Amino acid sequence: MESRRILIIGGTGFLGSNLVEYLVATRPQDEILVFSQSVPKNPLSGKNLSYRQVDVTDKGALAREMAAYSPEYIVNMVGHVRTDRDINICDETIQANTQSVANLLQAASKLKGIRRIVNLSTQEIYGDSKPPFRESDKPQPYSPYSISKYAGECLASFFASRYGAAATNIRLSAVYGPHQSEEKLVAHIITSALAGKPVTLSSPDVELDYVFAPDVARAIDLALGKDVPGGIVNVGGANTAKISEIVAAIGGILGKNVGVTYTNRLRKGDPIRKLSDITLAKKALGWEPATTLKAGLAKTIEWYRKNRKAG
Repeated sequence: MESRRILIIGGTGFLGSNLVEYLVATRPQDEILVFSQSVPKNPLSGKNLSYRQVDVTDKGALAREMAAYSPEYIVNMVGHVRTDRDINICDETIQANTQSVANLLQAASKLKGIRRIVNLSTQEIYGDSKPPFRESDKPQPYSPYSISKYAGECLASFFASRYGAAATNIRLSAVYGPHQSEEKLVAHIITSALAGKPVTLSSPDVELDYVFAPDVARAIDLALGKDVPGGIVNVGGANTAKISEIVAAIGGILGKNVGVTYTNRLRKGDPIRKLSDITLAKKALGWEPATTLKAGLAKTIEWYRKNRKAG
């Protein structure tokens, strides 16, 4: 296997940590540089892995550091996930999900040798489309988050057409797994159950398309080396599960009942079922999820047992 020079922007967060772990384990010959606003005290180590503290909002620093490294491949994992339909959150979502992409691409436009950019996006762009969502569906972003992510996609696609480097936008479903913030749904249920605390959730009947984070890391790796027709590809779990089923599965793995209260309140207009068609990922990338929901939840529970903060 040939060695690749890969720049991962935002590589110390949830998905970034999973990607770095995957690449270090499966492609030790790759040279990997991680840009992050803050570098962990005990970052993952690897023979060809290094970290830099770089703020993507600082155009000058970003351009200098990218020029010094001269990457062949770039993975953009910077993002602010907040799906409220609230105009007052525009500033933070646009800064993280659109302006950061613009800053990255402006710096990349001055470099030679960039072969491909992989930009992480979201199935939220499909909005009120009828599932299963297909890449050919008309985008219907319905929140500042999904609008800003769609704008980032458009910028990446424009860069590819104008500057010659390939670009792939990966529209992710509901990702769960190790390293995720404990405020997110699956992590919240798991950590609350481990602590013996009850949880309050919206509706038991909301169905989401869950995909295990290490499986997403494998999809990103494949996307670095393969063309995707149209430059957009769905990466998801291929099946949905209701929130009540997630709660029951976690309780079953732990061998105890999870105390849960449902408010039965949903945000106005939010779809109750989300599912992405992953046919293109199978054809273009040779990818499909390798981890069942039950197995992924068990691995995630084990990770939180070992790594969650006390209390």
